[in-house]
Amino acid sequence: MHRSTFTAMGAAAILVGGVALQEASANSASVTQSATTPEARTDDPNLNNKVFNALSVAVPAGADWTNAEISIRRNPGNAGTVYNATPAVDTIASPNTALWGITGFRNGPFDTLVQSKGDTTADLVAGRAPQDGPGQPIGLGSNSVPPGTGDAPPNVMVSISWGNTRVTPPDDGTFTIGRFTLSNDFNGTFIGNTFATDVPGGLPTPFFGNITNGVMEIVPEPSGLGLLVGAGLLALRRRRRA
Repeated sequence: MHRSTFTAMGAAAILVGGVALQEASANSASVTQSATTPEARTDDPNLNNKVFNALSVAVPAGADWTNAEISIRRNPGNAGTVYNATPAVDTIASPNTALWGITGFRNGPFDTLVQSKGDTTADLVAGRAPQDGPGQPIGLGSNSVPPGTGDAPPNVMVSISWGNTRVTPPDDGTFTIGRFTLSNDFNGTFIGNTFATDVPGGLPTPFFGNITNGVMEIVPEPSGLGLLVGAGLLALRRRRRA
């Protein structure tokens, strides 16, 4: 199993040269891969040669995940595809886990879709991801613009904004918020944001990464805290030499 993770530093404080350096806590996104099942491939042979990617978010206890957005782009000249389940199973943001054990619907867990905590329905908050312009979501089956067609930006294969805007207990902990199944010849990139109440002011926690042969892998962002610590230690060293 592959695993990739981008994590913003959680409420950390360090004393460097008599100055406290601190970064705000932040939720984090991660992507994991798992194999499709033989039963799912029997119910839909189109699942053969596909890679299942689960996008999860980790939210500190007591905080509330509110929404997310993602844009998945295919490299120019690449012929990779996005898997969406057969019409009876296909859903854009409403996974129906009650069907997933029934013959004929066992491909449902591998549909390309978005969701809320606990495999529940997500609210489509703004159509597609804002970096792809306004419009209907892209690439999530019969209820969206087909990938690579119509008014979809060039090479954008999936684009959506979603969340849980209903009054519920806090969406904290670690849980899946998106399922993206790609062909094993899909090469490209993705970019997105998660939003949760642990970050003041409704600011986003960004994530981004590469897709190689259908595998989505988040690229870790250099830690701002590490850069600040390095600068502080350098300043302290200079003062000692003076």
